Amino acid sequence: MKISLGFNWAVVSFLLLGGCVTMEVARGVQSGRRALSVGNPKGAIPHFEAAARLAPDYVANYSSLQVGIRTYIGRAYYEAGEKEKALESLKQARKQYDDDYFARLYLGLAMSENGGREVGKSELDAGLRGLREWLETISARSMDGHYWDPGKSLYKMIVQTQELLKAKDVQWTQVAQNIGWLGQRFEEEPDRVRQDRKHDLQSSSRDSKSN
Repeated sequence: MKISLGFNWAVVSFLLLGGCVTMEVARGVQSGRRALSVGNPKGAIPHFEAAARLAPDYVANYSSLQVGIRTYIGRAYYEAGEKEKALESLKQARKQYDDDYFARLYLGLAMSENGGREVGKSELDAGLRGLREWLETISARSMDGHYWDPGKSLYKMIVQTQELLKAKDVQWTQVAQNIGWLGQRFEEEPDRVRQDRKHDLQSSSRDSKSN
């Protein structure tokens, strides 16, 4: 009986520890995201790196669009102007998850600024195509699809950037600005979707009670 109880306590302790680590990682990622959202990539880096040390394979899935922790680190380094560190992290992210579209986008930008414009353009195109298809799919098949990108501003920016990449003389500065805008807006969009859905549910509840 004592052996059994000891084993159970060990299992409980293991689960509690795992839960604490998961919460700590999630808090770190959220803190990093907040720093990015206010234009403080240098401040975001320590939060993301601390989270990566605890969970190197962590994937943020604030929506069905997933972003790996290495992508966040690479993006933060890129926006902080530390392109070599950005390249290192983004290459790791690219190897981990093929459908991490922002890993491909920021890797493409970093490559294009380090003498690899053709390869960078290929990564950018793949990332944009993936985001475009993802938006089309979630809009058509998800129950919450109508909440996503209702004004089509995300979709239009993706298409515009794809067209820029097709030009003979690519306007790389504009491409980088567009990707930065997309990165910021895709970070904000899941929260906006949740707020709109919550508002509609509350309105529907009030209407049903009044009837």
